[in-house]
Amino acid sequence: ARGLALQISRELEADIRALQVLAKAGRLRRGAIEAFRELAESALADRLAGANIIVVAENGQQLLNTALPPGTPLPPRQSLENTRQIFATGQPRVSDVYFGAIVRRASVAMEVPDKDETARVMYTLALDPRPDTFVDIIRRQDVRKGVVIALIDRDGTVIARWPDSNKY
Repeated sequence: ARGLALQISRELEADIRALQVLAKAGRLRRGAIEAFRELAESALADRLAGANIIVVAENGQQLLNTALPPGTPLPPRQSLENTRQIFATGQPRVSDVYFGAIVRRASVAMEVPDKDETARVMYTLALDPRPDTFVDIIRRQDVRKGVVIALIDRDGTVIARWPDSNKY
């Protein structure tokens, strides 16, 4: 259990660091959303195929969502707990499970602040990994036959389970 927890923590930290690098690129601060989209899509293609990146304003309005084509009108984000916490603390955060209205599935987001020169949070960048990300991490462990592993969020919702991941 400890080894699996460490592995999941390492993977989450790697994704958070990748988002922080994107946030520091500065394109969002200059209002260059489409230029940022190209950078985000490139990052997804290199390491995070099947995931999407979302840019969110403090009021929850999505400014970019790589799950949709450029120019598509974007609704406000439904789940704002993570976003509120990031604007309040300026620190990265991993969400609990929520229903992604655009991707139409259960999601967990890694989210980081995009700060201006004065360290004020301007936007958040969220990474919504592909659905099997956490199951794949569990599957890579050398799990003995008969052992059941479940990854659960702060609210007690199952994020991933092995075996029978599709059932749960």
